[in-house]
Amino acid sequence: MDMARNTIGTRKSRSVKRVRHPPQFYTALSKCNEAIVRCTSEDDLFQAICRDVVDFGAMTMAWVGMVDVDGRHVRPVASYGTGQTCLDGIDVTLDDDPAGCGMVGTAIRESRPVWIQDCHRAEFAAKRHAGIEDDEWGAAAALPLSREDVVIGALALYSADVDAFSDDVRKLLGEMAIDICFALDNFAHEAERKLTTNKLIASELRYRRLFESTKDGILVLNAESGDVVDVNPFLIKMMSLSHADFIAMKVWELPFFQEILPGRGGFFELQQENYRRFENLLLTAMDGRRFHVEFIVNTYSVDGDRVVQFNIRDMTERQQVKQQLLESEARYKRITDGLTDYQYTVNVENGSARESLHSPGCVTVTGYTPEEFSNDPYLWIQIVAPEDRDKIRNHIRQVLAGEDIPPVEYRIIRKDGQMRWVSDTTIMFKDTSGKLLSYDGVIKDITERKVAEEQIQRYVAQLQDAFMRTVNVATTLSEMRDPYTAGHERRTALIAAAIGSEMGLDEFRIEGLRVSGQLHDIGKISIPTEILVKPGRITAAEYTLIKEHTQFGYEALKDVGFPWPVALVALQHHERMDGSGYPHGLRGESIMLESRIMAVADVVEAMASHRPYRPGHGIAKALVEIERGMGTFYDEVVASACLRIFREKGFALPA
Repeated sequence: MDMARNTIGTRKSRSVKRVRHPPQFYTALSKCNEAIVRCTSEDDLFQAICRDVVDFGAMTMAWVGMVDVDGRHVRPVASYGTGQTCLDGIDVTLDDDPAGCGMVGTAIRESRPVWIQDCHRAEFAAKRHAGIEDDEWGAAAALPLSREDVVIGALALYSADVDAFSDDVRKLLGEMAIDICFALDNFAHEAERKLTTNKLIASELRYRRLFESTKDGILVLNAESGDVVDVNPFLIKMMSLSHADFIAMKVWELPFFQEILPGRGGFFELQQENYRRFENLLLTAMDGRRFHVEFIVNTYSVDGDRVVQFNIRDMTERQQVKQQLLESEARYKRITDGLTDYQYTVNVENGSARESLHSPGCVTVTGYTPEEFSNDPYLWIQIVAPEDRDKIRNHIRQVLAGEDIPPVEYRIIRKDGQMRWVSDTTIMFKDTSGKLLSYDGVIKDITERKVAEEQIQRYVAQLQDAFMRTVNVATTLSEMRDPYTAGHERRTALIAAAIGSEMGLDEFRIEGLRVSGQLHDIGKISIPTEILVKPGRITAAEYTLIKEHTQFGYEALKDVGFPWPVALVALQHHERMDGSGYPHGLRGESIMLESRIMAVADVVEAMASHRPYRPGHGIAKALVEIERGMGTFYDEVVASACLRIFREKGFALPA
C-alpha cells in the first residue's frame, strides 16, 4: 500500500506542468535572429541556434541533424545542452522502420513538425528515438529545416517539462524554423553568387591571359562610334603603334585599316555580316615592314552594345614557305623531267599507298607513260617478273611499316617485251611522331651492271680455277720429289679445313686453310731427295736440314699475293704451344691460329700414314697423341675440335 502510494506520488511529480512564459521564447527567437544576421556559415548558425534555444528558450538539449549524402541517413552536425552523449552512435534513417520512425526521421520524411508533449506516455514507447528514454526529458519536438524548398534536416528540441510546447511556443518555434530556412536559402544564394563570381573572374582572367599572350593581333572596336576599345600587345608590336595611339584614333584613321577598306564607310560595310574573312591581305606597319595577313572580322553584342573584333594573323612566314615550296617543286620537276631514271611519289593514307607522281623517266625504264601508270594502279606489279613479285610485295609491306630498308633489285618486263634488271631505292618522309606520310622511289635500269657482274663472276671463277690448278701443280711437283709422302699435303688440307669448320670459322678462312694445307710443305723442294726418301733413321745434321723446309717454304711463298697468310702457315706449322717447336720457338697466342690448326692436322696425317722409315700408326694412335699433347704442344680448342670430327662426327681421310 505504501509502495503503491509512493509510485503514484512519483508519477504525479513528473506530470506537474511548469509554467513557461512566451517572453522566454521571444528572447530565444530574438537571439536566433541575431545569430542569423551574424553567422556566415551553416555550421556556425546551427551551433548558435542550439545554444540559444537552451540558454534562452528553457530547453534542456538541442541538436541539428542533416540528411547525409546517401539521402537515407541523418547525421548530427551541431548540439548543445545536457545529455549530448545520447548522440554518440545514433542511427536515424529516413526509411519506414524503427530507426526512421522517431520524431527526427518523421519530421524530415513527412516535412512537418513533430511534437511530443509527454515522452513517458506508453503510445510513444514503440517509436522512441535514441536518448528519449532519459527521465530528465519530459517533452520533445523536431522541426524540419529546408533549403530552397527541399527538406535537408531537422532541429530537435528537448525539455525537462511535460507539455512544454503550448500553442504560443509552437508558433514561435515555427517562426524560428522559418527564419532558419530563410537563412539557409541566403547561404545557398550567397554560395552560388560567389561561385558564379569566381567563375566570371576566372573566365575574365583566362580571356585576358589569352588576349595578352596570343600570337594573333586583336583589335576590339565600338561598332557605333568606331572607337578602339582594346588592343593586344601583339598587334601593338606588329604595327609599331603605341597603345595610346590606338586608343586615340578612330578605326578608319588607323593606317593599316585604310589599306583594307578606306574611310568610315568601309568600317560600317564590314559590319553587314557577323563574320567575314579575308586571306592574303598585305598590311604595312608604321616602320615600313610588310605583312601578309589573314583578317577575320566578328561582330557581336556585349551587354546590349555592338562590338566589332578584328583578328589579324601574320601569315608572312607561311606565305614565304609556301612560295619556297612552289619553287622547290618547280626545281624538282625540272630535274626529274630531265633524268632518265624513273622517279615516283607515293602518298600514304591510313596505311594504304596511293601513287601520285610519275616522272617522264618511266618511259625510258619501262616503256610505259606516266599517264598509263596513273590510270592503272596495278600496272607496276604486273610488269614485275613473276618470280620477283613476292619480293616486291614484301618490300612494299616493309616500307609501309616505316622500316629503313636497302635498295631492292628485281626484274621487270618492258612494254616491248624485254627483260630488264632494275634497282629500286626508297626515301621515306615521316611526321614528328614517326608516322609515315609519303615516300619517294628512284628506279634505275641496272641491266648492264648485272651483265657486267655476271661476266666478272665468270672471270673470278676462272681465276679461282686457274689458281687452284697452280696450287695443285706446285703440290704435284713437291710430291714427285718425295713419292713416299704423296698425298700428305692434300690430306692435311682436308683435315685442317674440317677442323676450321668445326671451330666455326667463316668460309673465306676455311678456303685459306685448304690452300695453306696444300702448300705448307712446299719448302721440302730444297731438301736433297736422298734425305727425304732415306729408309733408316736420319742423323742430327740431316734433321737440322729438314727443319729448314719451313723457312724455305716461307721464302718461296711470301711474295705471292695470296689473300690468306699462306706463307706464315708454312713458316709456323711446326711451332708448339709450349715453345718447343721450330724454327723460332714461338709460344701460345704468338702462333697464328691457322698455323695452330695446321700443326694438329699435319701431325694427325703424318702419324696415320706410311713413311719410308716406319709403317703408319693409324688414326686412333694419332688422336691419342693429339689428346696427350693438348695444352702443351697443341692448342686445346683446336685439338678438341680435331677429336670431335673424328670420334663424334665420323670424319675419315680418303684412301
